[in-house]
Amino acid sequence: METDLNSQDRKDLDKFIKFFALKTVQVIVQARLGEKICTRSSSSPTGSDWFNLAIKDIPEVTHEAKKALAGQLPAVGRSMCVEISLKTSEVRLWPGWCLHLELKAPPLSRIHFSVLFLPFPL
Repeated sequence: METDLNSQDRKDLDKFIKFFALKTVQVIVQARLGEKICTRSSSSPTGSDWFNLAIKDIPEVTHEAKKALAGQLPAVGRSMCVEISLKTSEVRLWPGWCLHLELKAPPLSRIHFSVLFLPFPL
């Protein structure tokens, strides 16, 4: 897949991966805060509500995620993992989530306007 991308496709894919990674961290952390939130999705998402997830980013979470990524994007051979420390009266748990990329892309996949479109059989 790497060699099949022109420079604009590579730029679009990198942008998509960056926002996906940062939004993934926000969703994981905010889901563990125990607060009930209601948001409306949008049929025309902006940069602040990518993937139709209109949650407000917590600046500290974004800062820590960017610091942990150290300017690197998740890539083939370079996963991004999120671990959350949960304390109960009896035990401390560290559930974790990992985001990794596969080298192979489905046939006929393409990048268009910062979105990876994958054809699905009907």
